[in-house]
This record gives sequence, C-alpha cells and structure tokens, in this order.
Amino acid sequence: MGKNDARGQPKAISLDFRSLFEGETVALPPAGWYFDPESSATMRWWSGEEWTEHQRPLATASPAAQRQLTGRVARLENARQLRLSNAFAWLGLLVAGVSVIVNPVGIFSVIAVVFGSIGLARANRLRDGGSAVTGRGAAIAGLVVGLVTLMIFGAVLLTGRTAIG
Repeated sequence: MGKNDARGQPKAISLDFRSLFEGETVALPPAGWYFDPESSATMRWWSGEEWTEHQRPLATASPAAQRQLTGRVARLENARQLRLSNAFAWLGLLVAGVSVIVNPVGIFSVIAVVFGSIGLARANRLRDGGSAVTGRGAAIAGLVVGLVTLMIFGAVLLTGRTAIG
C-alpha cells in the first residue's frame, strides 16, 4: 500500500518539530566542557550552540566536573545499595500507599505491616553492620501507614459503616 517502499520495507518517517518552536527562545547551556553524549570516557567542548570536535579524557576533566560526577555516582550507588539491601522497606511503603487507595478485606494493610516489619528489622541489621543506607525511614513509614489503614478497615468492619455513608 502507500506505507512501504519498492522493496516492501516500511518507509522511514521523517518528523520535523522545528515549526512547533518557531519564534521560541530556547536557553542553551553556556560554552564549556561537558560530559560527551557519545562517550562516557571523554569530555567534549560545547560552543554554546553546538558540540565541537574538541575532546579530552575524563581523567583530565576540571575538578568541578569530577566532583559533579563523583557526587552523582555516589547518589546512584547509594540508591542501588538501598534497593538491593532492603527492598522490603520500599515494598512495605509501596503496599501501604496502595492500601490507602484500595484495601479489599484489609489484605494490603496486612501485607504492608509484614513488609514494613521485615524492612525495619533488616534496616536495624544494616545499621548495626555500619551501613549508611538502611531504608529505616521507608520501613517505618510503611509500617505506620499499614497499621493506620488496618485500624480504619477494622473500624469500618466493626461499625458496618463506610467512610462515604
């Protein structure tokens, strides 16, 4: 039909969004050395309007750029450690959030309390082991929200009234 080329392959679609932004002023970053978008091992000079061919190894980057990279890597590593070391804390918080929205037969509240409790125990072990990233706050939040929604569910069950009527 009209969507394939002579070889039967789908035609390439070309999209041009420049007309959407005509007359718009876009603030571009100032000229300077930035992380190369094509290579993680180099820095590339941005002229203020476009990338130039000038590159240098990342190891010779300015101290400010090295600090920026080091800080970002440290934050990413902390987040990765937390996800790997105490997933129960975050699962407890996530399920507790779900229990606020929907809670048939109180099951999400119970699961949130269980996951939050496991997450809190694991956070205490991580803290005792010297870990700076434990997930203790997420575990406590999941545990508290789970307990509150469980109490609300129990009160509704005992009184026979819903929050709406």
